[in-house]
Amino acid sequence: MFEKIFKNKKGAEKYFSLWDLFMFVIIGTGIVISVYIFSSANLDTREIEAEILNNKIYDCVVENGVIIPEFFDLDFDIYEKCGLSKKIFKLDNKFFFKIEFYDNSGGFLREPIKSFIDKSVECDIQKNSEAEHLMKCYEKNTDVLFFKKNKLVRGSLKILTSSNNELENKNA
Repeated sequence: MFEKIFKNKKGAEKYFSLWDLFMFVIIGTGIVISVYIFSSANLDTREIEAEILNNKIYDCVVENGVIIPEFFDLDFDIYEKCGLSKKIFKLDNKFFFKIEFYDNSGGFLREPIKSFIDKSVECDIQKNSEAEHLMKCYEKNTDVLFFKKNKLVRGSLKILTSSNNELENKNA
């Protein structure tokens, strides 16, 4: 009985109807427009990159709210300790960081650590400007503890980072 019902039945049409052609054109046009809009969008990730760099340096230098002891060594290499590439900071000149550590009275507890080219002045200008072409900066001030004569003492850690790593928009 089932053999007679399903005999000579084909599961496909031989020809596209006008409706099928219309649907393919609508769907194809939608895909092309979506890809064009996505690829022509101006993505500015500089501020997020600066924040990520700031958090990476902070996590590298501070453990459980306490500054790591080697931070005070004169031969402390921030690049090696934090896994940062010197090339990006020196040759490409797209990123910048500066680390300052103060006691409660505002005096330096350690000489500031900064990348090869100091761009803190540009960050000060960027704070007071709405120009889009300037680098984006991120600053974090936190109270941290450190060991001084085997006692935990409170200090203030200031990390300033910036990014000028603009993505080039090839469609613009």
